[in-house]
Amino acid sequence: MKDPGFNDAELTAWTKTGTVARDTDDQGRTSAKLTGTAAASVGQRIAGLTPASGTPPPP
Repeated sequence: MKDPGFNDAELTAWTKTGTVARDTDDQGRTSAKLTGTAAASVGQRIAGLTPASGTPPPP
């Protein structure tokens, strides 16, 4: 995964749809801010994952 903390102001690692911008709160934490009246989203395709083997742990 690239830039999971939304550190890049342009969000270049993310595929954006609609009105999407990086937002920084008063404590300096960054997030993606989705605004406007139309649907908006951010996403990434993650490659190279392999399935786990064995029994998953209990919840």
